[in-house]
Amino acid sequence: MGAAPTPHSRVVSLLAQALPLVAQDHPAYAALEEAHRVAAGLDSYLDDHSSPLIVPSTHAVHEKDVRQVWEDLLAATDAEDWQKRKEEGTTTYALNSGMCSGNYEASVIQQIALAAKSTRVLEIGLFTGTTTLALGLLPNIEEVVALDVEPYLETFDRPFWKRAGVSDKIQTLIAPATDSLRQLKSEGHPAFDLVFIDADKPSYKEYVSLLLELDLLTPEGIILADNTLYKALPWADWSRPDEDARNAGSNNKSVGEATQGIIDFNQFVRNDERLTAVVLPVRDGVTVIRRKI
Repeated sequence: MGAAPTPHSRVVSLLAQALPLVAQDHPAYAALEEAHRVAAGLDSYLDDHSSPLIVPSTHAVHEKDVRQVWEDLLAATDAEDWQKRKEEGTTTYALNSGMCSGNYEASVIQQIALAAKSTRVLEIGLFTGTTTLALGLLPNIEEVVALDVEPYLETFDRPFWKRAGVSDKIQTLIAPATDSLRQLKSEGHPAFDLVFIDADKPSYKEYVSLLLELDLLTPEGIILADNTLYKALPWADWSRPDEDARNAGSNNKSVGEATQGIIDFNQFVRNDERLTAVVLPVRDGVTVIRRKI
């Protein structure tokens, strides 16, 4: 699966670029080589020593079949010609496979949902529904409401959810997220105890503010905001243009707009007297947010 750049992958890339420029008999070479070896092996070590996607033994679809659906979904995400979908008007925005949450992050989110005993989940930002599927597998999760603006994603995702036996738990609302949040409130939908945000970065602050304003988060509810380290751009700009930098935007926002959105959001969460938060260095950063106790 195509992977979007993360702070860690940037370090690996920079070390790989630096090594050939240093003579092997230079005093710095051994340290650089060791640093590259340590950094380059981290992601695979995390994957290899973390449990795979949780598939309960009581789930209606056999574990082997669910795992096959999961692999098929990741492969289909990677194989899809997202640029063509944008050009032909099937999608409004230029999506890419790097937006997908993979095995490791999905497992982290499952573990948080289990520990919190979450029952009602809200997703703001759907893409190909890997996190949606992962959460739908958990027996404590009764409902997942997923918000997105792209109708095609519902068409793309739903067959995989059906094959995995989680489709009945999942409701999608295709509209701007702020409109959908107000709709949920007006319809009297119960508050959510877990919210996962992985959408357009400049709107993160508005989404969290609206969740609190509309009382759509339970008193002990958790918000998980993805990409809050955003490729290390909030504190370390790209030193030179490259393909990763050009493709690092979010929903057609420029890299600069998306980066500024994350900077503003992180500062907002840190300073808001209603909230407490911790940033986890999971892939591109996941911030865990709760109301202060």
